Amino acid sequence: MLDPFPPCSLLATVIHPIAQSLNLGSLPLHIHEIVFALSFYTFLESFASPAISSFLFPVYPTVPRQTKISWNIHFVSLIHPLGSLFRYRALIHGLAGPYMGYTGAGGMVQAFSAGYFLWDLGVSIVYFDILGWSSLLHAIYALAVVSLGFQPHGHRMSKGLIQFQQRPFANYYGLNFVLYELSTPFLNIHWF
Repeated sequence: MLDPFPPCSLLATVIHPIAQSLNLGSLPLHIHEIVFALSFYTFLESFASPAISSFLFPVYPTVPRQTKISWNIHFVSLIHPLGSLFRYRALIHGLAGPYMGYTGAGGMVQAFSAGYFLWDLGVSIVYFDILGWSSLLHAIYALAVVSLGFQPHGHRMSKGLIQFQQRPFANYYGLNFVLYELSTPFLNIHWF
């Protein structure tokens, strides 16, 4: 299955040197989806959650700042796994195999999750006084695991040089890792 969203050449060009230095070969192909996801989750936290929560729960505007921040973060973390499930189900059967299986659509799912965990890392830093070390470490490690799907899988020798192959490795396992996020709604539902 192909990625339904073609890469943005400007973003791909800008991120390419960083991707090469981090050995994330397919990141330039999906950076636009990461940026979109990061923007989407920021919009949910900053605008959608306060608006929807104020409408559905009249007490929301009166709660303390710390509670609103936690509420909005939990709102976003409730939305992310549901979207991941739909994206995951739409493509999982088209992968070539557990280790070498990579498709553009698989990279897209990985990118949307990377955007979410990048957002999670940002809020964990900005609201460190509220969320603490556990949230920050979770965001760092989850982003690292999801990003493994952008790394090339091995190398080959050509004229004395090591050349990395283009297909990322472990995309299949990265997508399965995203399924762990399905437990989040059950953990966070008490916030609403």
